[in-house]
Amino acid sequence: MYIYFFKEFLYYIGMMKIENCLPEMLRETFKKNSNPIMVFDTTKEILYANKAFQLKFNFLNEHSVIGAIPDFIKTYDQKDGLNFFDIPLKELLEKDDLIFSYKNKKDEEEIFKILTFDYCNIEHINIYYSIFGEVSSLKETIIEKSILALIKASQLKDNDTGNHIQRINEYSYALSKHIIETKPHLYKDIDFEFCKKIRKYASMHDVGKIGIPDYVLTKPGKLDEEEKKIMEEHTINGAFILSGLAGQMARDIALFHHEKWDGSGYPYGLKAEEIPIAARVVAVADVYDALRMKRSYKEPFSHEKAKSIVIEGRKTHFDPILVDFFIEIEKKFNEIYQKMSDET
Repeated sequence: MYIYFFKEFLYYIGMMKIENCLPEMLRETFKKNSNPIMVFDTTKEILYANKAFQLKFNFLNEHSVIGAIPDFIKTYDQKDGLNFFDIPLKELLEKDDLIFSYKNKKDEEEIFKILTFDYCNIEHINIYYSIFGEVSSLKETIIEKSILALIKASQLKDNDTGNHIQRINEYSYALSKHIIETKPHLYKDIDFEFCKKIRKYASMHDVGKIGIPDYVLTKPGKLDEEEKKIMEEHTINGAFILSGLAGQMARDIALFHHEKWDGSGYPYGLKAEEIPIAARVVAVADVYDALRMKRSYKEPFSHEKAKSIVIEGRKTHFDPILVDFFIEIEKKFNEIYQKMSDET
């Protein structure tokens, strides 16, 4: 018994050590997050597990010493049942659809998927963290597949590529993640859950284009006033389509991503903080990527040109604080565009 309590004491000491090293945002988010979270280093040794992780996987009872590698999380969709840590870190970072299984005390199989897998650099050492989410029902899977089908359908109607859709997700995620890693107090609604959702829902911003006539959607050159009004309806169409499928964030993004900070946007002319924060983030991502892309009426702009236009839109088109954050990670935006370019 004394050995058990000593092991448990060592584990808590280890957790306190890593907690003190983590940025404040990560430390507080890990504590309050209801999803299982574990933190580990490049040697794949667990440094920290939040309360939800401990309770869900009976972690303290089975793995009392810090650094112990769990063997209970197996990949669900592979015949060999790979352990979570058997998968290379690079592959984990690049995939967002890995599903895992876990057998609970009743020997019942529970299914989990990675909601977030990322890393931060602490004193020149990469610290990795993984947030798991339970796949609660078949209904959730069906909804996600339905939304994906809608996105693909909207792409067929438009000139935008699949890469554009994915880049919007990545820009939005990168910007949101940078905020909570540096100055989370500036946006109380931006947390890990927000980052997880916007990385999926940002791509739904133009799903309403399904309802826009082809002669407007694919017209070479600029639209006339009547055609502009028709095009602007894609925001309302998108919100209507998503209202019965996705959550509030997806609806807000579809409906409000063309609103502007100074109130000159559409469809309702909202201004400043009247615009939901998710829509403000996606607005920066969408405009940047549109500037980088070749259109029927324009050649692609360089990163420097696109960056300067986004900066010019500070306080008029965009939330000024978001633009400040964009400036801090503008190179990351360029990296995302280069990595996910339509020519690659």
